[in-house]
Amino acid sequence: MSKLNVKKLMFILVTVLTVTGFALSVYGKQYTNEPQGNNQNGLKAQQIAQFAKLDTGTVLRLYQAVGDWDKLFRNISIYKQLLTLVAGSGYEKQLFELIPQHEATDLYVAYDYFSTNELPLKEVINALELRAKGEDWEVILPKFTETKSYKNYQVLAKEDLRRLLGQGYLPEDIVQADNIARAKDLPLESVLKLKTVSNNWQTIAESLQYKGKEYNRKFKLTIPGITPAAGEDLTSLIAASNQNAEQRKKAEEKKLETEFGLTDQDLQRYLNQGHNPHEIRNVLKLAQANNVTPEEVLDKKKQGLSWEEILAAYPKH
Repeated sequence: MSKLNVKKLMFILVTVLTVTGFALSVYGKQYTNEPQGNNQNGLKAQQIAQFAKLDTGTVLRLYQAVGDWDKLFRNISIYKQLLTLVAGSGYEKQLFELIPQHEATDLYVAYDYFSTNELPLKEVINALELRAKGEDWEVILPKFTETKSYKNYQVLAKEDLRRLLGQGYLPEDIVQADNIARAKDLPLESVLKLKTVSNNWQTIAESLQYKGKEYNRKFKLTIPGITPAAGEDLTSLIAASNQNAEQRKKAEEKKLETEFGLTDQDLQRYLNQGHNPHEIRNVLKLAQANNVTPEEVLDKKKQGLSWEEILAAYPKH
């Protein structure tokens, strides 16, 4: 019999927010270089609205609460999910009053936990006040709900979460599976494996007699002012983010070949040895400045020397 580990649960949630927030910020970043000023607010709001599938009025209202375009860009995915959580609950005004006072991740942890556990949202304020005083979430949240024991469900360990993400499971799918598994006391991975192209979370929830509303969050948004979006939208964002990162990596590798006369074969050999483009650049510069071969520098690394010790071994950097 295991008990719910709130600390691990928060790790999963915050990690998921980080992953999804990064994917969105890759796109939002292109707007942050525009000149600031009131005459730009309408244009900025339109751009974010188009990107995040929110209406312009909603984005402007968020900006009035956040007060900073960069912060809004970075957290737009979280704010959008917060709007979903409070939709139709009568607590939209409370949310907008709390946004300027608390970090977006703290708001999401509180509203998600209270919503998932069917706790009164009015108590979110009390939980956030404790958080503002410096208490940890694993201390705060049990104060508002009883600790539940499980026979089959276990919160994922860090290494298991990383493994599932590495296997290609989307963060949203891991969260959906976790919600259902926790409610029905099932092994999380057994629930996760039920998700296929032809089997969506609503179908899975119904087959397992899960009556929560969590599965609807990403697949059917009906909030006034928010364009309905499919769960595949996030898939596209993350895929595009990964593609951009790969393109930047390829561009850096090409730059290395041009600057140092490196052959494709040599570059691939260094990459296969586990060195990233940044390390390869430093090795090549160090070798060139000291009139030695890159292999001589790398041999010192193979001997167990740190990069600091290797730099100290050569007079010219």
